[in-house]
Amino acid sequence: MSSPWESPPELDEKHGGSRQGCLWSGLAGLLVVGLIVSLIVLRGDGVQGDTEWGRLVYLMLLLAFVGAGLGGTFARSPGKSLRHIGIWVAIAGSLALLYSFESEITKIYETVAQKADPTTAQERGAAVVLQAGENGHFYVRALVKGETILFMVDTGASDVVLSHAAAKALGHKLDRLDYSRMYNTANGIVMGAPVTLPYVAIGSVEVRRVSASVNKTDLDTSLLGMSFLSRLSGYEVRGDELILYP
Repeated sequence: MSSPWESPPELDEKHGGSRQGCLWSGLAGLLVVGLIVSLIVLRGDGVQGDTEWGRLVYLMLLLAFVGAGLGGTFARSPGKSLRHIGIWVAIAGSLALLYSFESEITKIYETVAQKADPTTAQERGAAVVLQAGENGHFYVRALVKGETILFMVDTGASDVVLSHAAAKALGHKLDRLDYSRMYNTANGIVMGAPVTLPYVAIGSVEVRRVSASVNKTDLDTSLLGMSFLSRLSGYEVRGDELILYP
């Protein structure tokens, strides 16, 4: 006969299961936290900036929430809870691994994207890199007044030259432009209307107030000429790559 001061066996078992659940959840949480910290240390540059710290804190809170839930269910079904803990540890470890190699994954993605579309500029430090097209010319999509314009890089053009389609996209009325400037080209003298572009941005490389013109005779593609290129600190061609330095 049990003493009235003794806890019923089922109550002791329940409390013991709860304590075991909390213990296993705590151990799983410590394991995941240790894994994340280890990966950050191995990464070499630690956690930098408020954004990365925010991600890390969010991940920790998520793990704490999941761990608390698993602790409550461990007493009822230890085997099932252990499997769930293992799954969450694997998921958290995978997320931590992806986080630790974020910059490398981004570089791989940019390289694949550029190979698929050579007009996509690739960031390389402060510079951007353009890939030569099949005809050997360099084409790039630049941001001008919020519009994406396709340009062919042309070091022989003194100005940036807009096709009629590009000029219309930027809000210019072709019949109201003043085609008063003469340009000497390989095809002879052409007349162009001078305009000023508020900015031309290719990735992180941006030049403001760029002199440009709209040819009276239309072009197949807009030209990225020296009024943009000469404003950079430098540019160079290496094999099939054109590197632009801000």
